[in-house]
Amino acid sequence: IYTRGNTFILGLIAPPAAAGFYGSAQRLVDSAKALVFPLSTAIFPHVTRMAHDDPPAAFAFLRRHTSRLMLPFVGLSLVLLAGAPVLIHILNGSQYRPAVPLLMIMSPIPAIVAAGTVYATYYMLGLGYKKQWSNLIIQAGAVNFLVLIPLIFVMKP
Repeated sequence: IYTRGNTFILGLIAPPAAAGFYGSAQRLVDSAKALVFPLSTAIFPHVTRMAHDDPPAAFAFLRRHTSRLMLPFVGLSLVLLAGAPVLIHILNGSQYRPAVPLLMIMSPIPAIVAAGTVYATYYMLGLGYKKQWSNLIIQAGAVNFLVLIPLIFVMKP
């Protein structure tokens, strides 16, 4: 809810143009971030089975493959960061230039989501830490909203 709520809250507090610029950058980040989920769907059952049958083997598997799982998303984040001006111009037009710094600020999100998937989902859920995982998600949502309000006033278009 907190990832979709940002645009809504921004629309309530900031001018409509700000919500449009933010939404433009957010859609690009969401597109890159969405690539984590097919990977997660493919690997999570394997890690869960290994965690149930042989927890040390599950840890070893994740340690061996973490960099391979993370590298494509670090690359996507770097493309979003370095290519923000070009991506925004090509996909949205020059009138969306104020979305460029927003995309640059949000560019680490695909890598962060990939790291969260590896460390929180694979490790925590795979090894049975469901309650702790739920608490972590709730805390992340709270931090998101606590940071959102000051950022709205700092990043006025």
